[in-house]
Amino acid sequence: MNDDYEIKEKNDIVFRIEGKIRYMVYTNFGGIIAGGILLFLLLRIRGSYTTVLFIIGLAILVLYMVIDFLIWEKKGIRVIEIDKNGISLYRGKEKKLTRVEKNQITDIDFFSKLGRRVINILTGGRKFKPFPGVTIFQGPRIRITDDAFNDSEFSIFVERLKSFYGNPEHFVSKMNKGT
Repeated sequence: MNDDYEIKEKNDIVFRIEGKIRYMVYTNFGGIIAGGILLFLLLRIRGSYTTVLFIIGLAILVLYMVIDFLIWEKKGIRVIEIDKNGISLYRGKEKKLTRVEKNQITDIDFFSKLGRRVINILTGGRKFKPFPGVTIFQGPRIRITDDAFNDSEFSIFVERLKSFYGNPEHFVSKMNKGT
């Protein structure tokens, strides 16, 4: 475990969630299956189905998912802790600490798309919504997805984050739509 974590007192931590490799593998494997079915259907509908084209498309999809997993292994968020002063994120196998103090958070953007929940914690950056369904982020932010976390634990994390941040109106309204 990281030395920084050992220094913290247990009673300071309001909530802790830990990512698991198996959830990341399940998510990527599910993506490969769903993507393979979608690829097959699209090729059949367009009338351009060939076994070679399907195998190439599927190989690209598998390669993407393997790279996604390897990036998560190296830099992905493994542990999230919320305490009274901020959020601690432990990244990669080494569980390198990234600390975000409560006063550094300028905005939180939550959205859910195709069953995947994503939280963007802006730390000095801004967001623009040029038209519905598109959000552009400018400046520093931390992106947290539910890929490597248990669904029920991630839901609790979202609620704790909401209460931690003080229930801003934009966050609450998106929460009700997204879950």
